[in-house]
Amino acid sequence: MKSKLNIIKYLLIIVAFFSAVPAFASEFSFGTQNKTVGVGGQFEVDLNINTDKESINAVEGDIVFSTSTLDLSEIRDGDSIVNFWVNKPANNDGTISFSGITPGGYVLDKGLILSLIFTARKEGNATIEIKNSSALENDGKGTASSVQTLDLNIEVASSSQNQQNQNLAIVDKNPPENFKPEVARDLNLFNDKWFVVFVAQDKGSGIAKYEVKESRYNIFDFSKWNDATSPYVLNDQKLQSYIFVKAVDNSGNERIVKLSPINPIPWYENIEDWFIIALVIAIVALIYFFSKKKVYRA
Repeated sequence: MKSKLNIIKYLLIIVAFFSAVPAFASEFSFGTQNKTVGVGGQFEVDLNINTDKESINAVEGDIVFSTSTLDLSEIRDGDSIVNFWVNKPANNDGTISFSGITPGGYVLDKGLILSLIFTARKEGNATIEIKNSSALENDGKGTASSVQTLDLNIEVASSSQNQQNQNLAIVDKNPPENFKPEVARDLNLFNDKWFVVFVAQDKGSGIAKYEVKESRYNIFDFSKWNDATSPYVLNDQKLQSYIFVKAVDNSGNERIVKLSPINPIPWYENIEDWFIIALVIAIVALIYFFSKKKVYRA
């Protein structure tokens, strides 16, 4: 957890815009419509943060839940106040670790960090806790604030009992928001190789994955998409290729962003340019041929 915190502090130095503020207490808490659910029923739990009228720009922690009584069905971050996940929320045998930042910070009484969809598996009392939590002040230094946490208890009752069902379906027909990948390199990363960094937002169902491909050609492109995480080390270190980055949300909607080559190959080495030239010549020749044919007929 310390290493993740160091990464967050490093990123905050880059994106910080505000002066130092006094220490304050942030409160992590869970919210749900029902604290009683029948066996087999699904319910949603939100992890929220109250920043106590102060500005923070980084959060991290572990959510621990009772695997004997609950199954985790889905993690949603589409409406999260977190803009960039350093450690995207993922379940590891009943522990969901997360860490992320929001450049510029946020001041909220009830800021949504993520939502969890659970299925009740058997009767009993289930606990959902937040551990190892921390929040960093928006002061450009990554100063740790004091943190309070409120855990949640869920009663799983018999499936025969009448329970109020929550409507958990998400209808998301919109692609992820437009984003701008950046090509960069750093002496301290990837042996000074060129890489592309990217992050997209989707306020519907949330980002599910990214894919990247590189191609020398813009039109006649048959390159294969590769699953990717940011930063992604480029295969073409000469930067002569088009770079395509695809963001896919949890509903299957896609947005593709294209970056033009930084060092494009000369036109006379580009097969596409020669094809276009040949196509233009062919069209001109056909026009000339048919115009001459009409003249002869006349």
